Amino acid sequence: MNESCGRLLSVNMNPTLQKTLCFNRVISGEVNRTAAHRFDAAGKGLNAARVLSQLGKEVVYLTQLGGVFRPVFLDLCKRDNINVHWVESDSAIRFCYTIIDGGEAQTVTELVEEGEPVAAGTEGRLLSAYTELLPSVGTVIISGTKARGFSNTLIPEMVRLAREHRKRIVLDIRGNDLKQSLPFSPDVIKPNLFEFIDTFTTELEQYARELGKTPPDYKSPGELSGDEEGVKENVASLALELAEKYGTKIVLSRGKRPVWYTDGNTFSEAPVEIVTLINTTGCGDAFTGGLAAAVNEGLSLKEAVELGIRCGSLNAGLLKPGTIRENGKELPDDKKERYKSDKKTLVPCKEESVDWETTQNVYIEGENLKALKLLKENYSAKIKMIYIDPPYNTGNKFVYNDSLLHHSAWYSMMYPRLMLARDLLRDDGAVFISIDDNEAVNLRKICNEVFGEAHFVACLNWNTKKAAQGMATQNMIVCNHEYVLVYAKDSSLFKFLGIDRDKNNGFSNPDNDPRGLWKRQYLQRIGQGLPKRELKDPDTGRVFVIETPYTQEKINRWIEEKRILFPKNNTQYPVRKEFLREYKNKQQLVTSLGLYATKATTEKLYSLFNDKKVFTNPKPETLIAFLVRVTTAGSDIVLDFFSGSATTAHAVMQVNAEDGGMRQFIMVQISEACAPGSEAARLGYKTISEIGKERIRRAGKKIKEDTGPGGQTPDIGFRVYTITE
Repeated sequence: MNESCGRLLSVNMNPTLQKTLCFNRVISGEVNRTAAHRFDAAGKGLNAARVLSQLGKEVVYLTQLGGVFRPVFLDLCKRDNINVHWVESDSAIRFCYTIIDGGEAQTVTELVEEGEPVAAGTEGRLLSAYTELLPSVGTVIISGTKARGFSNTLIPEMVRLAREHRKRIVLDIRGNDLKQSLPFSPDVIKPNLFEFIDTFTTELEQYARELGKTPPDYKSPGELSGDEEGVKENVASLALELAEKYGTKIVLSRGKRPVWYTDGNTFSEAPVEIVTLINTTGCGDAFTGGLAAAVNEGLSLKEAVELGIRCGSLNAGLLKPGTIRENGKELPDDKKERYKSDKKTLVPCKEESVDWETTQNVYIEGENLKALKLLKENYSAKIKMIYIDPPYNTGNKFVYNDSLLHHSAWYSMMYPRLMLARDLLRDDGAVFISIDDNEAVNLRKICNEVFGEAHFVACLNWNTKKAAQGMATQNMIVCNHEYVLVYAKDSSLFKFLGIDRDKNNGFSNPDNDPRGLWKRQYLQRIGQGLPKRELKDPDTGRVFVIETPYTQEKINRWIEEKRILFPKNNTQYPVRKEFLREYKNKQQLVTSLGLYATKATTEKLYSLFNDKKVFTNPKPETLIAFLVRVTTAGSDIVLDFFSGSATTAHAVMQVNAEDGGMRQFIMVQISEACAPGSEAARLGYKTISEIGKERIRRAGKKIKEDTGPGGQTPDIGFRVYTITE
């Protein structure tokens, strides 16, 4: 065996262009519009190669290509950094379609075209290319079915040549291709259970009879009759014999059930990692990629199966098929947490709560992905507004290359959380995400996939300070704004409530008009071809002629009602008084929200804690209060699952105090330790969540004091829960 060669060769004779269509809900017989979609180069061998590349392995993908979509396929491979070696086949690349129904059905359906036959001579060219590549690789992976036009001896011949060249061999094939390849002793074969059953049905039935049992009725995936133990005993007997006879290891994946595997000595099983499923297409291929990577490294079969399971689980949690992550580093702890299958529960902490028996507000201390999964049980489609201020790309933990966004640590952290957040939103609800210049574009990409580009509402911006302060920067320019990205669950149902009109909207009453606040509205419309009207000043007798859309009758009435303000000379035009009380509708929002000074916000928070600097860079409570005010009413629920210092809870209570609302909040914050040596740590706060809970207590107390003895105090309590395994 050529142990020194670490490069792998992934061979597939049926390439695919994969269209992934994600729907919030699929309604049969109706027009269904996607919430997200993808277009990728795919196929079993390519998916395995992509995963190997992401694991940091050097891999060559060998296939046949033809037709008008060949340049598209190659361009997509280039974007994924796949080293493609191809031969001409004059055969159009087949298309596959993945339909993801995110509604109650929660299904992933794959539709596969039957590919065209390859042209004469393709097999010879492919075999020649394969023979040339063999000396430069250490492991060969052969996956999937053959396109029509290839002979039944092609794959067995490739396996024979690989064995002749002393290469490691991993096969993800079925049927006669698998049966005829076994005599050449591949290192590992990895069909899924039903491919194995389909390939060896006759042998399995014979084993069942020898065991004195009725053969299981092998119908289709998911429809095995008989008990699982009986099936396992039947399959194990044959797998052990085949492994011993041909000197091969056998791995049988079974979807979400434990993987069965044998080295010829024992028949074992390994549990799979339960994940938040997004797209199961390509999971088996990702499994093959991880398995092959371990085989290439000379790891044990148990270790190879474990890596295969991990890769398959990672693939299931992403929208793109046949992918895992950006690089080959060991899975970080925060990713491992995402894929644990342990059941979690919420444990009440009454001693830390306020008004436990009466409050409707909730504070959850724990990892937010777990919390979101738990909240889905009782709050699915019940949340009106979600506001989050996620960690930005400012530290090593979430730094990534923008061109590889879909495989980045930050993307992988945000994506599953936003998917769960979408499920929690009411149909007329929306998510508000604070973000800076560094991440705004990338966040749009993620949200377009999760919510659908059609459900983008606005990119709001707000100023953090009036002018540059401190030392001059290198480029002599200072950023003084941030963004709030807004996406609706259904943009046709969501709308802002609008802004109450007041003196801040240009209204005043300088002449003490008994009719109240008013502002000027121009009557003149020059150059629009409107009719000319006369306005006679009753005090001076001067006549003004203007072009205006208003009738002469209406203008005369306004003059009688003393609504018209006449200028002192003929160089200006009359204007009309428009009174605040006459407005029936609220004012629309604009995307520029104005100044919400972060310095003043920080000082306000410090005042709650006796002028101690317990938390750095909190978002302005007034900004969040504004968003709550123009989005929610009544008993609407507001969720923040990156709650930090609990600014959102403070804002909800404040708005309720102002308008008598009964809005509820749900805060989620991981028990993150305060920085050693920080002011918070010196004051005895061990975690960020301790600061958040204390802020809610103090803010609620101040709101109650400000309301006064005769006022109506809003719900300032909250129930504290922790997450336990």
